[in-house]
Order: sequence, then structure tokens, then C-alpha cells
Amino acid sequence: MTVVVAVMVALILPAVMRPRRQTNRTGCVNNLKQVGLAFRIFANDNGEQYPFNVSTTNGGAKELVGPGATFLQFRAMSNELSTRTS
Repeated sequence: MTVVVAVMVALILPAVMRPRRQTNRTGCVNNLKQVGLAFRIFANDNGEQYPFNVSTTNGGAKELVGPGATFLQFRAMSNELSTRTS
């Protein structure tokens, strides 16, 4: 009896988990699209220069580039990001 239940759970569990993975993937793809668009909008507004090429006095993050400071690039583009990423 327990073997039958174990087999049924093994067959049903992947089908139940699949939609959840798809939802996570869709959210991730959407977040990547938003970040790409934010980079593009920033570049359009700043003479085709990305945040790491624009001085901090002009709203970029050129002087802040370094190991462990990647988030500063996104902070410079925060006005272009339409939704918060989780």
C-alpha cells in the first residue's frame, strides 16, 4: 500500500512543481528585460554612454566602478527602472 502511494507521489510531484518553475522563469526574464531597457534608456539620455562611462557629477558611476560595487551601476539607473526587483 505504501509503495503504491510513493509511486503516485513520484508521478504527481513533477507535474505540480512545473508551473511554479515556469512562473519563476517568466519573472526572471521580465526582470532581465527591465534592466536591459534601463541601460538603454540611460545611454540614450547620456550621449550613448552607460553608467560606468559617465562621471558621478553627471549622474553616472564612473568613479565608483570596482570589485563589489556592481550595485552602484543600478543605483545610477534607478530612475529608469520601472519596477523594483525582488
